[in-house]
Amino acid sequence: MNVKRTYVNQNINKTCMKIITLTICFFAILSCNNESSFDGQLKKNATDYLMKNMNDPKSYESIEWSKVDTTYTSYTSSEKYIQKRKGIDSMMNQDIRNSNVENFSKDLLTKDKELEQTGKDFKPEIDGYMITHKCRAKNAMGALVLNRMRFNI
Repeated sequence: MNVKRTYVNQNINKTCMKIITLTICFFAILSCNNESSFDGQLKKNATDYLMKNMNDPKSYESIEWSKVDTTYTSYTSSEKYIQKRKGIDSMMNQDIRNSNVENFSKDLLTKDKELEQTGKDFKPEIDGYMITHKCRAKNAMGALVLNRMRFNI
């Protein structure tokens, strides 16, 4: 009786191991897909743009594509930074000879600290996507040249 139970347990274990192995293989094969449909669409749009704008589209030869990279907003382009920077710039443009230098220095340091604190609180957001492409094509003079282009979407 114990022998039968052990034999059945071994068969169940083998079956479970086969299922787990097949599942892992299935996901491994799916993850090996080099190009998502999003990446493919970005490459197609970039290639379409090149074909419309190249001097000699027939000479186009694709060499390399980078991976699609996510771009984020930067602190220095945020509205808060621009407003605070304008305040500091306007202070710097004032005529210092007519004002108290100590007060001016304190005010400038205070504004600079505010600007720094605003930078620490800044949370970047997704701004778009970027892909770099290296290709060879003829220029307007007919010479074959190597080009590296970055497409921001």
